[in-house]
Amino acid sequence: FNKSFETDFPVEADSSDKIIASPDGNFLASRRKGPNGIFYLYVAKVPAKGDHVVFKLVKQTFRADKPTWSPDGQELVYWRTLRGTRKLEKTNIKNMTTQTLFYTKSSSLGVHPAYHPSGNKIAYIYEGRVCLIGTGEIPYKQLLKTKQKLDYTADLAWSIDGTMIRCRQVDKHKKSVDELLVLDTTASNNPSN
Repeated sequence: FNKSFETDFPVEADSSDKIIASPDGNFLASRRKGPNGIFYLYVAKVPAKGDHVVFKLVKQTFRADKPTWSPDGQELVYWRTLRGTRKLEKTNIKNMTTQTLFYTKSSSLGVHPAYHPSGNKIAYIYEGRVCLIGTGEIPYKQLLKTKQKLDYTADLAWSIDGTMIRCRQVDKHKKSVDELLVLDTTASNNPSN
């Protein structure tokens, strides 16, 4: 990755902000401690002028972390640990249904999933590699080749046109490493073909 690619990626929100606005600007999401002392995701509808923001607990998200909005602002994707199993999940905030996209007992499931700009797939790290999973009714999983083994903490970001994935991490020497994956958009996205 070099600086000439910066304009291909959306401008990042301030990571110190604990409230994440949906891309359509209609909702806010936040990770907070619930009444039982466990962290959950909370969602609020953006109020009309002068109204107070009211966050509502999303019950099925206990121990969830690092939420990311879908491009249409209807779903949150996140990871969480439950009884020793790491899960990649998405929750539709309108009807509050949750779907488990991937799970493992391994601690190598990435903590920064990222929606493709079209909303039809999600990139995440597993076993040191970037994986894609479809968001349709029958999700598929596809592994992408990377030059370097990625840590589960690697931060992923899609380019605006959905043809590249930026992978940022800190290596064992505390040096920041940026890698760029360029996807072959002429190839089939379904590994069964």
